[in-house]
Amino acid sequence: ASEELRDDKDIVNLALKQSWRSLQFASLRLRGESGFMLKALSQGVESLQYAAPALCCDYDFMKQAVAVNGLALQYAAQELMDRELVLEAVRNTWRALEHAPPSLCADRAVVLEAVHQHHAALHLACPSVLYDEELVFEAAKKRPDFLRLVPESLRGSRGLMMKMVKMHPMSLQYASEELRCDEDLVLEALRRNFRSLQHAPLLRGSRSFMLRAVQVDALALSLADEELREDPQIVCEAVEREWEMLEHVCQDLRSNYAFMMEAVGIEGLSLKYASDELRCQREVVAAAIGNSGQALEFAALELQRDPEMVLMALHQDVQAILYADESLSSDFGFMFRAVRVDGLALMGASVDLRADPDLIMAAVKSNWRALKYACRSLRSNLTFMLQAVRINSFCLSMAMEDLWMNPTLLAAAAEEEPPSQREAPLNRSSPDAELWQVLQQARPGWSESDLLAAMQKLAVIGVTNVPLLSQALSSDLNGRLRAAGQKIFTATTVMELRARMAAFTRASAAADAAAAEAAQTKSRGRSSRPNGRLAF
Repeated sequence: ASEELRDDKDIVNLALKQSWRSLQFASLRLRGESGFMLKALSQGVESLQYAAPALCCDYDFMKQAVAVNGLALQYAAQELMDRELVLEAVRNTWRALEHAPPSLCADRAVVLEAVHQHHAALHLACPSVLYDEELVFEAAKKRPDFLRLVPESLRGSRGLMMKMVKMHPMSLQYASEELRCDEDLVLEALRRNFRSLQHAPLLRGSRSFMLRAVQVDALALSLADEELREDPQIVCEAVEREWEMLEHVCQDLRSNYAFMMEAVGIEGLSLKYASDELRCQREVVAAAIGNSGQALEFAALELQRDPEMVLMALHQDVQAILYADESLSSDFGFMFRAVRVDGLALMGASVDLRADPDLIMAAVKSNWRALKYACRSLRSNLTFMLQAVRINSFCLSMAMEDLWMNPTLLAAAAEEEPPSQREAPLNRSSPDAELWQVLQQARPGWSESDLLAAMQKLAVIGVTNVPLLSQALSSDLNGRLRAAGQKIFTATTVMELRARMAAFTRASAAADAAAAEAAQTKSRGRSSRPNGRLAF
């Protein structure tokens, strides 16, 4: 092109849109114009290599250029590269640090600005900054493995490593040998991730430390030295917080009568890890199912056939019936006793017994929900269902579909219950009557003595009304009971209580809303209708 066309801004702009390399053929006047070159810069930072030499020595232009693209710093004249210009370039992109003069690559403010953007900026800085704790922390908190590149003196800094393990517990592996023996530092990492303990091999063999470690996280026991997994005190501390830690305990301890008695006293399901010999001992199994009925699953076969042992488990958890031997599930005499403890024990009855009207009726008297385990032929039998709904009208919900709209059944369900059945064992005016009602609704199979026993042990820990029960359930109800030396509730009971409390809260909220709405309606009625009789 002619010189005239090379100096034409419109033509050169069209060429630039195709390729920034076309700038090399533009006139010197255009390549020295700051506005034009800033526009060309947006096409690619390499276009500045064709800028007029005078422009690259212009401080104001270069400051605008690095604001558009920080890598433009590489084309600035050396005398222009002061702290302000380099900072402006680094704010745009951390990679601009590569083109800063050595003196500014060691400037703390410049390097910190770059590191804030990307941890790799520390590689572009002067090696001396690797001794700056704050700079290293800024880089390592985004990429913990960066710590392997820093000097040993910094990896031995307790302050730096404490901040790192709070953010990235596994960064303990980069700490100095001395710090990996610091109990407080290792516990801080352990509190966030128990696996960090694998990087403190010396402490894993320390009895005093491991005693503290399992109190922070029971899973730490799995990383303890073999010798310490045989220590009864350490193991009991871990089992109290997580009973499945018994899996990592040596066989000698799991065969030790005294130790396993203590373990099943903490958590009945610990029986799972007892030796075969101990699972045959009545005392051990009785202690386990006294704590958790479902521990019956791990008892020896002869004890699963023992009616008294199974009934003892049922008193704790009705789900225990699922682990009773088949010989009991088909025994009418035993199942009759079982459903009197809790009607839901019917779930463990044999197919033949689920068709027995007498057994089903006994179960319904204990807990109406047991009716769902009765055979379909009984639930579609009008005569049988009439008897059931007269015991509890909710039984109507368990009838087969063809009986749902039966007028005789609906009439029976609508009949008012006798006052004797409606009255609670507690005086309705007593402050804990609501608590009694919640317990009764959660465990309808409990007898009056069971409910009283539950009320008494709740009173020991200060739970005497529904709000206090709600508060205890939201924290650690069983933990408070255990600390007070009381028998804990089963997982099923706690789950049912939480469900009851949720329903109670919703009902209270609905009642409050209805009362507020009624009051508001009444207020509007008064203002719009002076004569109340006209409101009808």
